[in-house]
Amino acid sequence: LLAAAAAEFWYCGDEMMTAGSWMGDEGWANRDHSPATLGYVGVSLRNSADALLGADWVGACGDMEVAGASGDFYFVEDDWTRVVALLPDELAEGPTAWGEAQAALAP
Repeated sequence: LLAAAAAEFWYCGDEMMTAGSWMGDEGWANRDHSPATLGYVGVSLRNSADALLGADWVGACGDMEVAGASGDFYFVEDDWTRVVALLPDELAEGPTAWGEAQAALAP
C-alpha cells in the first residue's frame, strides 16, 4: 500500500513539475498565474514519495507539509493536511499506526 501511494505521489509530483514548466514556457506567469508553484509542489511530492519508500515517516510528512504550504496558490492547504494525517505517525513503529486517518477523510 505504501509503495502504491509513493508511486502515485511521485507521478503526481512529476506531472505538476511538467505542467509548471509548460505554463512557464507559455507565459502564464504574465497572466497572474504562478507556474513555479507547481514546480515547488511537484518537487515536494516526489521527495515525499522517496521518503515513504525509504520508511522515513518524518521526512515524508515534512515534505507533504511543504507541498501544502507552498501550493496555496492552486490548492487548499487543508487537503494536504488530510493526506499527511493518512501517513504513519512519526512516532509509530512503521506503517502499523496510521494516525487519525478516518478523521482526516471526514469532510
